[in-house]
Amino acid sequence: MKPVWTWPALVAGVTLSTAIQADPASRGHTAATQFLRGDTAPIWAAMTPEMHQALGSADTLAKVRNDLSQRFGQEGEVIAETQTREGELTVYSRVARWTQATAPLRMTVSVDASDHIAGFWVLPVLSAAEVRELEAGQQQAPANR
Repeated sequence: MKPVWTWPALVAGVTLSTAIQADPASRGHTAATQFLRGDTAPIWAAMTPEMHQALGSADTLAKVRNDLSQRFGQEGEVIAETQTREGELTVYSRVARWTQATAPLRMTVSVDASDHIAGFWVLPVLSAAEVRELEAGQQQAPANR
């Protein structure tokens, strides 16, 4: 299974993650809520120059949101919501069921020390069986070349 959409996190090196209570007023939570409403302009405005370069335009971000709705419907039940510190980044993560998705989706927003969005992902949450299947496929890939 391919990721739905991924964008660069711009995280340098390996960092330790520290769990902190998810703050509903945090930039990550706010960006996720805006994205779900289809209000992508404030998210674009809060993104780092590297995120702008990776996405190309505010229209691309809006298109991703529209494509997500068409493919997976609307967010339904929120299963988990976390916020962690990873070095200089605050990482907000939200796992939810969507009305037309077969598996939950995880939305992750990374925010830098300047309160700019340095990473934004929407990915399906894979089952253990799906992960094993992907890993087996990757191990067999070199032999197929």
